[in-house]
Amino acid sequence: MRGFPRRTPTALIAAPVVLLIALGGCAPATPPAATAAPGAAAAVAEGAKVVRVQNNLIPPSSLTVYAVPQTGVRQMLGVLQPSEAKTFTFEPAAIGEYRLVAQATAGSEIVSRDFTFAGTRGVTWDMNSNVISPVAM
Repeated sequence: MRGFPRRTPTALIAAPVVLLIALGGCAPATPPAATAAPGAAAAVAEGAKVVRVQNNLIPPSSLTVYAVPQTGVRQMLGVLQPSEAKTFTFEPAAIGEYRLVAQATAGSEIVSRDFTFAGTRGVTWDMNSNVISPVAM
């Protein structure tokens, strides 16, 4: 039997390949993130609202943005870098008035005027002028 090569059983080769294919389908999905495109929030879940924030502050600053209900706990929407615009998806926990709060890395805060999501798809917040505008349905 000297001239014959040793053969590896097919099962020993196929098992790792099948295992790799099976585990490849178990990779965690990437969570949805805020989008930088102005109209990118086209697919919004029922009941969810869009919050577009334009970080055009002078002097420039990185910001963490929160939605704050009149009664309840604030919810972080995300972080914006200087001169960045993002569209966040937000699911209001309560009906009523909200305000947006942007906290700079230095700790100072900018607070929007109170607004309601009723009859809108969401709001746009221009940071430089501190104006909230409704996003039409």
